[in-house]
Amino acid sequence: MRKNYQLIRSKRKSLALQVVGAGELVVRAPERMPVRAIEAFIAEKQEWIEAAQARQQQRAKQAHQCWKVGAKVPYLGKPLTLAIDTAAQKVHRDGSYLVIPKVPVEQRQALVYQWYRENARPIFATAMATHFPYFERLGYQLPKLHIKLMKTRWGSLSTRGNMSLNLLLMQYPPQCLHSVVVHEFCHLVHMNHSNAFYALLSERYPQWRAADALLKQGALR
Repeated sequence: MRKNYQLIRSKRKSLALQVVGAGELVVRAPERMPVRAIEAFIAEKQEWIEAAQARQQQRAKQAHQCWKVGAKVPYLGKPLTLAIDTAAQKVHRDGSYLVIPKVPVEQRQALVYQWYRENARPIFATAMATHFPYFERLGYQLPKLHIKLMKTRWGSLSTRGNMSLNLLLMQYPPQCLHSVVVHEFCHLVHMNHSNAFYALLSERYPQWRAADALLKQGALR
């Protein structure tokens, strides 16, 4: 019988497996499902579990490398060298260095991403203010800015007038941010990706193709 897993029972109707952290197996099960049925399911999915655990362990190893002292942290298209200061109270930039407090390596990404977030709002808002006057003259309202960590999109525009921009745009050159902002503004006029949409995008931000190529060079992570 397999015992090294975390069992979470709830008012769900089916079993679900999740591999988290460095390979911990989490099992979500209906409240009254017998343990023997749960463990039979786990045994049946053993091959999938081992593959998922291997992927998680590889990600953890890569993350350790990404966030070790001396690693390069991208900021607006430029690399900053990660450094530790035991006296530091918060993350801050010091020339070409990004200085963070002394914390375990698994906590460093969260600290850096919070620093991105603290810097992102004025930068993103300025990009929006730069490109919005044209659309304002057409009678549109400035969308409300939301900053999110998104896995599959750089930006989105809702019918309720909200613009969401991916926090990870802070890693890329400013032209990438500007391209995404104009792209989303163009959706105020064309809520599709028609020829008319791309004609407007090319008119308002001719460099969008080059910016798009830069974004495609780096995977969302």
